[in-house]
Amino acid sequence: MTLPDGGNIAWPPKQFKDYFDLLDVYNDWYVGDVERLQVEYQQRPITHRGQFNGGIVGWGTRAWLGKPPTPGEARARLHIPLAADIATLSADYLFGEAPRVVLPGDRARTTEDAPQTERDRLQDRVEKVINTSRFHSLLLEGGEVAAALGGVYLRLVWDPETLSTVRAEVVHTDAAVPKFKFGDLSSVVFWSELDNSDDDKHVWRHLEEHRPGEIEHALYKGDDSHLGQRVPLNERPDTEWLAPLVNKDSVLLTGVTGLTAAYVPNMRPNKMFRKLGHLALLGQSDFADITQLFDAVDETWSSWMRDIRIAKARIVVAKEYLQSGSFGQGATFDYDREVYEGMTAITGPNGEPFGFHAHQFQIRTQEHSDTVRDLREQAMRSAGWTPASAGGEAQGVRTATEVHADERLSDRTRDKKINYWKTLTPFFLTWLQLDALVYSLAAPKEEPEFRFPAESQVDVEKMARTTAALRQADAASVETAVRMNHPDWDGDTVNTEVDRIYKEKGIGTAADPTQLTGLPNTDPTAADIARMRDRMAREAAGEATPNPEDA
Repeated sequence: MTLPDGGNIAWPPKQFKDYFDLLDVYNDWYVGDVERLQVEYQQRPITHRGQFNGGIVGWGTRAWLGKPPTPGEARARLHIPLAADIATLSADYLFGEAPRVVLPGDRARTTEDAPQTERDRLQDRVEKVINTSRFHSLLLEGGEVAAALGGVYLRLVWDPETLSTVRAEVVHTDAAVPKFKFGDLSSVVFWSELDNSDDDKHVWRHLEEHRPGEIEHALYKGDDSHLGQRVPLNERPDTEWLAPLVNKDSVLLTGVTGLTAAYVPNMRPNKMFRKLGHLALLGQSDFADITQLFDAVDETWSSWMRDIRIAKARIVVAKEYLQSGSFGQGATFDYDREVYEGMTAITGPNGEPFGFHAHQFQIRTQEHSDTVRDLREQAMRSAGWTPASAGGEAQGVRTATEVHADERLSDRTRDKKINYWKTLTPFFLTWLQLDALVYSLAAPKEEPEFRFPAESQVDVEKMARTTAALRQADAASVETAVRMNHPDWDGDTVNTEVDRIYKEKGIGTAADPTQLTGLPNTDPTAADIARMRDRMAREAAGEATPNPEDA
């Protein structure tokens, strides 16, 4: 696939229209903009006949944020950002503790003071390029976007004049058109709409297609739904810096054989598009099948706030208690006046003189609270997360089995998602090779490992108790204890830490047990061996009388 020459070409491509339409719905729930949700669910001043229909069409157009308003009604529509909470929770579970990229290989140094090997120097570069707080923040962003939109892309960028390393960037799924081969990403087109404040008649798009070993850049001058004419890169300030970097075909050669972009699906299969080959490998959002629950939560929350609004205390008074104003000013009521004269001619419903009648409706707090909680918990479970992991409170007395099952639900979801992120290892190898090429360094030849902590948030106290119990029972060595507490460390780091512990505790080469216990030396002497051989020979010959020397 190469970038088109332009013309009346729909963009995004027509074959991806259904997919991007679905992403628009997920994005609106993720952003939580009530006005955008109202537009998405056909909220208009003029009602549509479909909003009064039954069936799926009726529900789709009659969803809470898209119900036809009653003429003259000022309806308060409130939104709970449950979708955003689920996306954030997913990112926290995956990347709350930073994973590490580790090069393969056995222990490189026998002691901490030993000189570095080539593998050590390469790993040090990995620490500067990938295992950084910047990339950890990038992973948190990517994990959140993947949960909301079904997946996320990473791409490599570099500039030796301003950057000290090759870097990765996150690209959102609704700004990419991928192509897969044998289940892997073979190429992808990223696009962005450029600033058109000086030309509001056109839409300027920058497209870049990542292919193995090269990146093609193109600039298009079109409209809202079409690419339009392909123009030189130097026609816009946003892309003119690329013009001297590409060749005559507008291609930038990367110098590495790998793809400088990668795709990480959130979860598979994508049930909605599983029969469409070009969409089947795209990931499924955590919001799939639960947007109706989002809608129900907002409806319940809005109903609760409506109860509060209409339950404000109000009083009804006889018009005789009102004070007439000047001409055209109407009548007013003095709330501070303390004494009024009763009117016996007018009686209320109970036969008492009518003066004031108070109205205040009941606020259905418990009913609304229980409904919101149940809807929220169901949405969380359907997305693969236990409500307690997001700070929800368990209701009633729960058994240890129930608590453990809840914890395992989130752990299983985390484990499944981690497997998709571990497919980034070829991308990491390309990243390190490109970094070595740009900055004239040694490059690794094997794919690194992507190691995640055993838990999303390690309980240090719990781990310390477990380690202490195993050590006390002689069920774990020092090395095993270090690996348990630091599962993301590479072998060299683990063994270096073991060396430090040995030095601090004065542990060296195992001493002679006879020197530590005072037991006699039990190694056999030459005479012992001779007697043993003689006895074995006599036993083989069938001698029954024991030799006194055997005693």
